[in-house]
Amino acid sequence: MDYPLLFSEITAIQYVEFIHKLYEVNFQQSEYIKISEEFNFYKYTEYKISSLSLGNRQKVVIITGLLLNLPLFVLDEPLVGLDVESVEVFQMKIEEYCRKGGTVVFSSHLLDIVKKFCHYALILHNKTIHSKVKIDENFDIHKKFFEVIANE
Repeated sequence: MDYPLLFSEITAIQYVEFIHKLYEVNFQQSEYIKISEEFNFYKYTEYKISSLSLGNRQKVVIITGLLLNLPLFVLDEPLVGLDVESVEVFQMKIEEYCRKGGTVVFSSHLLDIVKKFCHYALILHNKTIHSKVKIDENFDIHKKFFEVIANE
């Protein structure tokens, strides 16, 4: 699935507050305002999720996860639908999240994105982990990926 599944008939802010209650995390309105403004999302706060674009639905998920500030943040294709500015904000916020001790696990079919955002990658093929690799600026993730699947 290439889009986040959310409760569609509540507003973005209601969703964020609901998820905070589920996790028993205190919702900080000021933090929500700050991060939603950074993602250029605040103006959509009172919109029903069903009326939001794919990118704005993705922002709801990302903003919610960042605000929860849990030790592990798992995302599937987190950049789908995001505009260029939001991708930059995403990178900045994820780096900040990790510096504070959080761990982010995300899946992507876009190897350049994996190389840009990750320190390590697991290469999966046919539902099996075939390789764990450390990523640095000289690492050729495309070459490694195709080596792994060629040896299948």
